[in-house]
Amino acid sequence: YLPRPAPPITLPWAYPAGALADFVMFALYRSGVDGSYTLVGKIEDLAARVFTDTGLLPGVSYTYRMRVFALNGTSEYTPELLVKIG
Repeated sequence: YLPRPAPPITLPWAYPAGALADFVMFALYRSGVDGSYTLVGKIEDLAARVFTDTGLLPGVSYTYRMRVFALNGTSEYTPELLVKIG
């Protein structure tokens, strides 16, 4: 028996334009059951403000964090966001 995947979730964020010069990408990381983070999204559009994550399992809690990569450096990680899939 394979568990049925949960519906996708959409994660929005706010990031002020020009906050990091020479933008390259937003990088979104997710941790699941084992607690280790995996890169799940590389968003190379500076205007993007949402990411849809798929393939999640019901009854599992996922933690997300993001950082911005630019030609002149990398931001700190955002605070973690815990999402419980029902």
